[in-house]
Amino acid sequence: MKIAYLGPPGTYSHQAAIQQDPNALHVPQSSIGACFKAINDGLVDYALVPFENSTNGQVVFTYDLFKEWYLNNDKLPSFNVVDEQFVSIHHNLITFANKIEDITHIYSHPQVWTQCRKFLSAHQLDNVMKVQCTDTSSTSHAVELVAKLDESERKHSAAIASSTASTVHNVPILNHNIEDSVTNTTRFLCLGKKKELKGPLLHLLAFTLIKHDKHGSLCEVLNCFNIHNLNLHTITTRPLGNWKYAFFVEVWAESDELEKCLNDVKVYTEQLVEIGSFKRSE
Repeated sequence: MKIAYLGPPGTYSHQAAIQQDPNALHVPQSSIGACFKAINDGLVDYALVPFENSTNGQVVFTYDLFKEWYLNNDKLPSFNVVDEQFVSIHHNLITFANKIEDITHIYSHPQVWTQCRKFLSAHQLDNVMKVQCTDTSSTSHAVELVAKLDESERKHSAAIASSTASTVHNVPILNHNIEDSVTNTTRFLCLGKKKELKGPLLHLLAFTLIKHDKHGSLCEVLNCFNIHNLNLHTITTRPLGNWKYAFFVEVWAESDELEKCLNDVKVYTEQLVEIGSFKRSE
């Protein structure tokens, strides 16, 4: 079993892949787009992609990739969303420094700074006159950079990342769980071959409107779900250009109930696709 994830090893995406199947071969990819391509080309059995964070909201890169693969393609891809994983985000101050006061340089992913504001402020690590904060492509790469520094620089540098990244790159943790919110969680979607599942499922759909500038055109679509007594879990929009939009919705439904609803929805939509159906992760 091979599972693709957004690398390098030690990222929260890596943790999601481990949760999906700890015994699989976890294959790091250079980008979220590469994860999509790997599963579509049959190079892996599954691919885990970040979808939304409880603090920072939707991962627009993933939404835009769904838009490209499902709405801007003449041919539908060979994969669907088949599962989800929730990963608790616990940030740690990872460093060879003996005490916080010695740190003058911190590396991390751009999203991390806003998720650790209280800790950074309390220890004056957000003081730009004293501490330089450098963005990195991933939290794991931040730890890797610290690990590669020479002895003199190591004592004054730190990374903010997961405990997995600390283990992978063999850099100790000075302070554990420095995130502002203990409930900070990232939700990942698992891409794979379509499964036949029964019972209430979460269905991820995407659609575009026939008359996108007509008054009430979106309401007509949403009312179809209301008429069929289906619970819309989320709704998100992404631009298509020329002030047109793609709409993504997640809806709770039995498959046969959803099919009846979508027959009504088709009247108002130019494109309508089901990206995947899956059970809520426990």
